[in-house]
Amino acid sequence: MTGPTPAPARGRRLRAPRSPVTYAALAVALVHLTGALPFQLDWASRAAAGATHGGALDALRLLTVSPVRRFSTATGPGALGLEALWTGCFLFLLTAAARALTARTTLPPRAPEAAVTRAYAHIAAWPVLAPVAHLLALALTRLPELSFDPTLRGTTAYTLFLDVHAGLGHTVLLGLIGGFTTATVLVTRAPEVAADPPPSGPRDQLRRLRGPLDTLWPRLGATLLATAAGALVLLLVASGLPGHLLDPAFRFWCAPADAALTCGDDLVRLAGPDFPTFPGGEPLLARFTRIYAWQAFLLLFAVTHFTVASLTRALPRTVRALLAGWCGYTTGAIGFAAVTQAVVTLWDSPTRSLTSDQLLGLLLPPEGLNHALYAAPFAALLCAALTRVRPRRRGKADASEAAASDEDAAAPAHGNRLA
Repeated sequence: MTGPTPAPARGRRLRAPRSPVTYAALAVALVHLTGALPFQLDWASRAAAGATHGGALDALRLLTVSPVRRFSTATGPGALGLEALWTGCFLFLLTAAARALTARTTLPPRAPEAAVTRAYAHIAAWPVLAPVAHLLALALTRLPELSFDPTLRGTTAYTLFLDVHAGLGHTVLLGLIGGFTTATVLVTRAPEVAADPPPSGPRDQLRRLRGPLDTLWPRLGATLLATAAGALVLLLVASGLPGHLLDPAFRFWCAPADAALTCGDDLVRLAGPDFPTFPGGEPLLARFTRIYAWQAFLLLFAVTHFTVASLTRALPRTVRALLAGWCGYTTGAIGFAAVTQAVVTLWDSPTRSLTSDQLLGLLLPPEGLNHALYAAPFAALLCAALTRVRPRRRGKADASEAAASDEDAAAPAHGNRLA
């Protein structure tokens, strides 16, 4: 006769989370809530008032300060509740979108190359999705004013756009932390990657970036086509067409306000790109500035699109095009705004030169993020749509790429997969 089964121990040790996204969410929450501490907020207030030196390190530290508490009038428990609500909504939206983009690959789930592809996809997805998650989360925290208070609806919408713009640098920083944390945990904790580690040498990384040679020219053609699509979106935005289409909706939204016309014009202006104006009338300088800005946009878009598409080629074709187009347009918009702001700064400088702090100030945070927040999703959708309407003759190249992916999954070692 057997004795009674012993009861399970009550005191169980906490288990580490299995999902890499959980680690990323914890890291993002820790960095964000650290930026909401009182000493950070007090320092940011003094920096805004000019009481501290505005160098590059101060600009970088300013990116870590929570924009929710910094630009909110709530105090006490209300401010803490607002911070917690924004953090929860932001993390839920961002992690859900990142999971959706990286959930499936064309390789078997346990293939080492599939885990490496997901790691690169997370690095690319988190930073570009973070501004959209910030916009939606901040709108959710102000939903009562936006929905049920007609007298404050227009003013709240306008201040919402301003606060979103002011917090873009902070949210992109959180996205970078989340993306690299997810990729690091995914690569280090995946058993298939531990059994077959990826190559780490520069030559192997260049081979990975190049991809299979038999698909190189089709991928270059796809990059050029996507760059043309991104340029079309920027051209439409620069021409003011989206503003004209959205102007009636913005004026209707601001109609209860006393200055509905001004409110609508301000909302259209906040959603579009900023173009330089030179005092004294310099049409030739303005023309060359736009030429250089367009060159920066096209170059950065093409390089970023090809890099992301090559490093995540095991993703489904539509998802890969969506992610590469989103990243390409974001970096292109940053380059476009950086060139225009650099020319304006040089024009205003008596010495016609830029200091190191001024150069870093163009990217901390980048001015182009505000424009990319609204236009990059449309460019990404257009790039994804182009992959669905390619001619049937592309089937041979797609079959070659799929065969290369199958060879990657079946290869015994990472080093020979991209040769």
